[in-house]
Amino acid sequence: MDYKLTPDFILKTIGEIEGKENIDRKRRAWISSQVREGAVYDYVQARLKQMYPKSWPMYSVSEYSLLAKIVRKKAMAYKQAPVRRVEDEAAQEAYEQVAKDMKLNKAMKSFDSVYNEHKYAMMAILMETVDSAPKWRTFALAPYEYDCIFDGAGEVKVVILSYPPATVTRLSDGIDQAIAEPNSGDMRSRSYEFWTGEEYIRASVEGPMGRPNPGKLSIEPMGANGANPYGVLPFVYAPYTYDVDYPVRSPLPSQTVELNALMSVYLTSANMQVGVFCLKYPAGQEVKPVSGSMYTVLQLPQSTNPDDPSTDAEFISPTPNLPGHREAITTYAGMILDEAGIGSQGLTGDMARFTSGLDRLISMADVQEIIEDNQETYREVEQDIFRIVSQQLLAINNSVLVGQQLGVTYIKPKVMVSDSEILDNMAKMKALGIFSDYEILQVFDPNLSEDEAKLKLSMIMQERGRMVDAMEGEDVGDEPEPGDVDADD
Repeated sequence: MDYKLTPDFILKTIGEIEGKENIDRKRRAWISSQVREGAVYDYVQARLKQMYPKSWPMYSVSEYSLLAKIVRKKAMAYKQAPVRRVEDEAAQEAYEQVAKDMKLNKAMKSFDSVYNEHKYAMMAILMETVDSAPKWRTFALAPYEYDCIFDGAGEVKVVILSYPPATVTRLSDGIDQAIAEPNSGDMRSRSYEFWTGEEYIRASVEGPMGRPNPGKLSIEPMGANGANPYGVLPFVYAPYTYDVDYPVRSPLPSQTVELNALMSVYLTSANMQVGVFCLKYPAGQEVKPVSGSMYTVLQLPQSTNPDDPSTDAEFISPTPNLPGHREAITTYAGMILDEAGIGSQGLTGDMARFTSGLDRLISMADVQEIIEDNQETYREVEQDIFRIVSQQLLAINNSVLVGQQLGVTYIKPKVMVSDSEILDNMAKMKALGIFSDYEILQVFDPNLSEDEAKLKLSMIMQERGRMVDAMEGEDVGDEPEPGDVDADD
């Protein structure tokens, strides 16, 4: 397929971008980002409106972002910066400076969060020259900020950047958010930046959104005559599963909203325990309050007619099934955690300890396998970033990275075991002859290579030998004999 940015190709692509299916995809991603950042209230309230269209204003609204906690737990691939190695010494020094200028570790942390939240992510690596020196803007893109066109093998061929329109950012109840939106309504004038490996242009279109042919189109070349100044597509795309389409959406945003809806019902039911005041009296019987304060005192005269019912006042206490609510919430939260790879063993239905138990369960979960799988993906992302930077530098006649290969090593986390347990285990294994001395050092620091561990052991033994020699050379004096008495005595 030809990916030349002709007017017909651009108009057709914009028509698909503004189609319902793609707007729905971006909208789900927008809601997910809002929920992760803590803006849960409006979405939970909208869900309560659907569930209880007449009584929803009476409900307490829960705001617990389970999505944010799960994403933070998984997005730990860059808790420690990886080691980036280039064989050539000059290239190594150059790329270390480039990675620092790009704030690459910070950008990859953001990329890690987006990837774990949405199941796919894209990194932008944009370079410009300032006073003949290269300057980079490196950042992870949210799914609602771009669109891609893939070839038959799932490789990205065209990237289109755009600001999310009101059709993406409005709430599910139809409320339009005016803040931070450049336009509203049908957005009759919209701008898109198109990138390919050869071209870079800005397309502006006028006309109602969602039409196959939106209307008037104007094209502005961004590079020289519309050429890509780098000669390479400055984006790296990483999906959870490689396909010719976007991955299946993550269920975590909707699950978080649903969990909060259940918790809102529980909180409201608990608030109903104060009871409902009920007054029963014969027709025409007058009842007056004697005084009014926090409590109302009533005077209840009885009817003189013996056939009339008595005048009574009482509170009717509702009895909602709170244990059943708790079990439903706990079961649903457990299903979410299991699906997310966290595990739900130990989750209690006691609501007094539910959120603290949930937090503790997430914090103690072993997700190292998930993190290591992510790091395998990110290693390829980093190598693609290195390739793009190499081409960008070559575009300004700097070939220091051309032809070089990047190796990325991620720091292994230490096993969470107490020092006393480690020492006890090492003593037993050494006694059995399972470990040599240098291997014990590697257990304490998994990032030491065999040669580094042996060198460190040699230094320890030399230091220990010097300490023994110093102690043996000290004049310790004569030991007092048993029964000797000091002169002071």
